[in-house]
Amino acid sequence: MHIVFLELMIDPACTLAFENDAPDPDSMRKPPRAPDAPLVGGAALLRAGLYGLLALAHVVGAWLWACAALAPDAARAFAFTALVGANLALMAGRGTWRRPNRMLWMIGAGAFTALLMLIYLPALAAVFHFAPLSAAQLLLAAAAGLSLTVWSPLLELAQRAR
Repeated sequence: MHIVFLELMIDPACTLAFENDAPDPDSMRKPPRAPDAPLVGGAALLRAGLYGLLALAHVVGAWLWACAALAPDAARAFAFTALVGANLALMAGRGTWRRPNRMLWMIGAGAFTALLMLIYLPALAAVFHFAPLSAAQLLLAAAAGLSLTVWSPLLELAQRAR
């Protein structure tokens, strides 16, 4: 069920939000890709791997803290909230902070609304084995995942500096 929920968040982002994303303003000034060049180069794979490791570190850090501080079902809800936040941060890190994408904001709001229902509606919480979080715990968990957005501009600056 956890994976299904993540898919219900990620798939609309790919099909609705990213398809509606405004093109890069410099796209027509850049030369075309060489016909023999790979579609996804080594730098893009390295960047994707780095973002994945950073997201993993954020979520595992949240999980470890929650396991030490909360009951198991609350720790599960805490870590899942951090994971949802990290996924939304990865989606937003694609330059959305420079070029706003209304559809992505709608998907993010819908994902967090659904997450709140999973945590606070007893019938849904039972399916996911979640326990309710306090408001402070919920905010901390969301911040643990969403703080991943800090890395995107920093990594972009580092790439430009090279």
